[in-house]
Amino acid sequence: MANAGRNTNGSQFFICTTPCAWLDSKHVVFSQVMKGFQYVKILESYGTPNGKPSRVVLVNDCGVLKENE
Repeated sequence: MANAGRNTNGSQFFICTTPCAWLDSKHVVFSQVMKGFQYVKILESYGTPNGKPSRVVLVNDCGVLKENE
């Protein structure tokens, strides 16, 4: 979850591929990529120095894995 201050929590999320110490104690880590990490690396390649992706990125299907999956 990300927020811009008090009472602004939203559904924005981060998938970090390197340590991000500046996020420590500011954001909650609540998940990890269990399958398809190769696609995360492809998405990472769309990054730019200004933080906006070089291509449109759309997550059109996602879900929750049960603990034993």
